[in-house]
Amino acid sequence: MTAVSERPVDEAPAVLRRDLSAGTRDVLVVSGLLGALSLAVGLAVSPALGALALAIGVAAALCDAHYHAPRWIWVDEHHVVLGYWLRSKRFSPRWVVLRHDVRHDRFVLSRKGKRRTLVRFRDRDASTVTRAFMAAEVEIVSR
Repeated sequence: MTAVSERPVDEAPAVLRRDLSAGTRDVLVVSGLLGALSLAVGLAVSPALGALALAIGVAAALCDAHYHAPRWIWVDEHHVVLGYWLRSKRFSPRWVVLRHDVRHDRFVLSRKGKRRTLVRFRDRDASTVTRAFMAAEVEIVSR
């Protein structure tokens, strides 16, 4: 009698690395609106106030890019990392919740017990996203 044994295949750990186009789009929209507003102020009121409005608009766009609009997300077994412009923010998986809108494949990442949303994103490969967050032991709420 011959015994056949198979070596278990170690699957690669589920890791998610995605660029978030919404972060870049948000920064561009904010910059464009503030630029148009400063141009209108410069034409209607005075060029000096238009230049001041432009400087304030640039500062607001830079703050938006640096603190508010994440440009990429990275999930591994130990961390959930959101990447912003020139910085990144690391979260422990036990302190975040992923809400999944199954019908539209939308995801919302937020902190546990907080109302503020960290990031909203959409992904066509929902199974990869949920597998990566499950491997990291993030709480997933599907609707």
